[in-house]
Amino acid sequence: MNGGINMKKYLLLLIIIVSVTMFGLIPITIEITDDSNILYFEELLAFHEKEHMENFDDAEIYSVVDGNTVRASIDFLFSNIKMLGTKAFEIDKENETSRNFIKELLPEHVKISYEDTKFDTFGSLLSYIWIPIEYNNNETYILLNLAAVANGYARVEENHNISDDYLVYFMQAEEFARVNKLGLWKHVDTEKTAKKIPHDFFADRKLVISYIAYGVDPEYIKLKNISDETINLAGWRIVSRIGSQEYRFKSLELKPGYVVTLYSGHSTEKNVWTNQFIWNNEGDVAYLYDDEGNLMDIYHIN
Repeated sequence: MNGGINMKKYLLLLIIIVSVTMFGLIPITIEITDDSNILYFEELLAFHEKEHMENFDDAEIYSVVDGNTVRASIDFLFSNIKMLGTKAFEIDKENETSRNFIKELLPEHVKISYEDTKFDTFGSLLSYIWIPIEYNNNETYILLNLAAVANGYARVEENHNISDDYLVYFMQAEEFARVNKLGLWKHVDTEKTAKKIPHDFFADRKLVISYIAYGVDPEYIKLKNISDETINLAGWRIVSRIGSQEYRFKSLELKPGYVVTLYSGHSTEKNVWTNQFIWNNEGDVAYLYDDEGNLMDIYHIN
């Protein structure tokens, strides 16, 4: 789209993170211009390697309609393409902020893919838009839909027919942007606070969620000290996404390599979080925050 912006840029910064969570995302930054970069996640680069893109449609971008809609030519037919799994922020009524974000990212030629339902009620194509980049000297793609959510310029639209695999990543990317007040989230009141800049996200963490047992009585969650120093857990907290149940630690010294276990459920007798069940068996997310409100770990129950 923008002649001065070449999306086939090298991925400049890869943050290597020790991850013990099942679906924890590794943040990376992608340079768009000499003084501009965006947040993305390493795992999404592996969803579709270059050879798999042959099954996707080619699209030529002509204009950006709004913050989650572009106009493009596919096989010489013009269509409005709505970015699957995304919706606009209510505070961005004119879609100008998110529209400008999309305009800066879009090259002239992209790949698009679909779910089973290809059209919305207005006849727009519901699509994933894939943008070519270079990564480790190999050409690959990033998902524009996810980039918009991860950088705080779109919300997740769960009513779209988005696959469960993608939805897990989209919801985690939205939470990442929300707690770090990225993009339009900086204008939205949130209950939790976190570090504003995400480039070192998880880089210095010392405590992780190592396991959650759910669908049993009692349920339990294990936290492990992966650092080489004793941690005082006073003020640290665990929050569940479904129901927003929260546990806040009082003073507890956890030595290096040690694990603390919290129990929940009707038969709970020791280290009690609550005598109610916490985790939704159909899918839930646990968030671990330190005593300053920084998001330290994410664990998905799927």
